[in-house]
Amino acid sequence: MAVCRLSLRRVHKFLEMIGYQVPTFSALYKSRKRISPTLFQRALALTAGSNHQLVAIDSTGISKTNPSYHYIKRIDSKKPIRRWVKQSSLFDIKQRTIMAIRIRAKPRYDIKDAKYLLKRAECQKRILSKETDEKLF
Repeated sequence: MAVCRLSLRRVHKFLEMIGYQVPTFSALYKSRKRISPTLFQRALALTAGSNHQLVAIDSTGISKTNPSYHYIKRIDSKKPIRRWVKQSSLFDIKQRTIMAIRIRAKPRYDIKDAKYLLKRAECQKRILSKETDEKLF
């Protein structure tokens, strides 16, 4: 099965080329931002399927902003600006699908996100870090 990885602009252009009437790109982009997290989690759970045998949790930090050196110098900041978002994901290793996502703007321990993510999926085996495994079970 082939998966098309297209941006919203390309999807808009493609659908117009084959005769569909679709809203403009900016309307699609703005409506994407208004999707509630619960609706997104439900859609993610439906697309991930069920009967997961081997799952893992992984977290990563994503920079909110990437200020230039000129900006940091202009505001007379001695330290670099460090604002980031933490994304924790629960995914099925064999099927290579993301089952649940938790995004936080403030730093938190992985254990808080692990409890939330594991509630959202039924699985047979879990691969967790040693620290997370000891605190959860």
